[in-house]
Amino acid sequence: MNAREKDKLIRQNISLNYEKYYRLAFSYAGNEQDALDIVQDAVYKAILHSGKLRDPEKADSWIGRVVINQAFDHFRKRRDSMGLDQAMSVAVWDHQSDLDLEKAMRRLKPEEKRLIRMRYYEDLKISDIAEKLGLNENTVKSRLYRSLAKIKDFYTGG
Repeated sequence: MNAREKDKLIRQNISLNYEKYYRLAFSYAGNEQDALDIVQDAVYKAILHSGKLRDPEKADSWIGRVVINQAFDHFRKRRDSMGLDQAMSVAVWDHQSDLDLEKAMRRLKPEEKRLIRMRYYEDLKISDIAEKLGLNENTVKSRLYRSLAKIKDFYTGG
């Protein structure tokens, strides 16, 4: 595959999966503005370096990796440019939100945690999760939604 074809493939993947890349960025950023900045920078870099794509079959994963790397770069630059007091307050806020999610996740059964991780951290499709676990897709969906409801209840005090 030549460079022009790779560029076209990357652009198509970005167009088709932009919302997925945004959700991935948001999972790292925790807020809309940073997530949008991360995705914008990642899209630019993915298009700019599309010639580095080795396996066209893995274009989607490659772009996802660019988004993750851009998220790390974004926060590294932000951390380096802020003062000590500001960096400490951001670290405390991030730590608190991580602790809340950790507490919510601790309330789940191991199988429920696994589903949440596979779907939202590994970004697997329901069909892929079902295949990996040897379950029916509807079973995966219902268990996943029940697990999410438990996390929501934790945050809403239910």
